[in-house]
Amino acid sequence: MKRKVIKGIIVVDRTGDKMGWTEADIIYVTGHSQGGNDAQVAVLCSEKYGALFDKCYSKNGEGHSPELLEYLKERYGEQEYNELLDIMYAVNQHDDPIHRFGSVVISDEHTITISNELGDHTNALADIIVKHGMSSIVSIFAAKKLGYKFSTNV
Repeated sequence: MKRKVIKGIIVVDRTGDKMGWTEADIIYVTGHSQGGNDAQVAVLCSEKYGALFDKCYSKNGEGHSPELLEYLKERYGEQEYNELLDIMYAVNQHDDPIHRFGSVVISDEHTITISNELGDHTNALADIIVKHGMSSIVSIFAAKKLGYKFSTNV
């Protein structure tokens, strides 16, 4: 496995140890962009806590390497691999190409595609960066408006 994946698993396992996660907990793992990819990796790769996650939400998260997905299918078997995919959901902006990088594992049935007020103009790299960044800012404002609290004490 790639160093990034192994590093992500270590972070998930340390967080679970520190928080004392058990099967009684309701645990949602989420992320935006690379964080969306990391959230998916947490579910798919953490032997210690991956099965404890109730839902995974990826906002414009990147896909994965075909090699990682083949490894996971061999590791879990087709049925258990698909059960892990069943808890994954994606929210993607139609004009943000980031979520199309790599092999996408979240099914179309579990994906919501939204548009934004910036329009559909992905001709320049700067335009993509602005839209991708705006989607995360909108997500934070929406979450705060819904009453979610943010903590970095993990």
